[in-house]
Amino acid sequence: SLRILKPNKNLLIDPRKEIKKVHNKPNNNNNNSKSCPTPDVSTALQCFHKTIPNMTLRYPQDASKHAIEIYDAFQDIFNNTPYHCYAKYCGPWIENYWIEHFRKNITNNDCLSDVFGPYIPLLAPWTDFWIKKGGIRFPDKVLKILRTDVPYITVSQNDVGLTLSDKNGSKIKFDNILVLSAGGYGHVPVPLLIHEEPLRKKKLTNRSHLVS
Repeated sequence: SLRILKPNKNLLIDPRKEIKKVHNKPNNNNNNSKSCPTPDVSTALQCFHKTIPNMTLRYPQDASKHAIEIYDAFQDIFNNTPYHCYAKYCGPWIENYWIEHFRKNITNNDCLSDVFGPYIPLLAPWTDFWIKKGGIRFPDKVLKILRTDVPYITVSQNDVGLTLSDKNGSKIKFDNILVLSAGGYGHVPVPLLIHEEPLRKKKLTNRSHLVS
């Protein structure tokens, strides 16, 4: 069943106060501890090796710090990005629900591997920003933060895929980002739904179209 979350009208609030508190807490995401062991990245490699056979990945020892660093840097790019409108619907969209539901796992300094397995989450309204700006350009600061040997995971609904560029507009590609895609380009397909749909109880024998 599809769980519809109550949206927060400002899904990308400035998290710096929350992040400051996180940094002042004991680091509970030490991957050498019993409470937060280092996850096995072999499952991630099985997926990525289908397209990049020689890729090597590792789970970062500073997983929590790294996730917070990315989350904080993303605020400078995506903060206050409005929902885009389509077919008389103006959000929130699946990317916004992804951010709303899972950002607490980063800001609360949770053990990320318990939620995301071997991946570090990238929470961003890719499509909202892409429509507003005509593309996504990452400043050097963000490009220096993202690592090529760490498995990331994100949600995108853009039908042109996860299109990223540097500050000069040159396209860049991160092969180590697992994309849950509602737009047709990615690794794992997810439904592209505008909003919650009512459950239809029409019998199969009475339906004019059957799709499987």
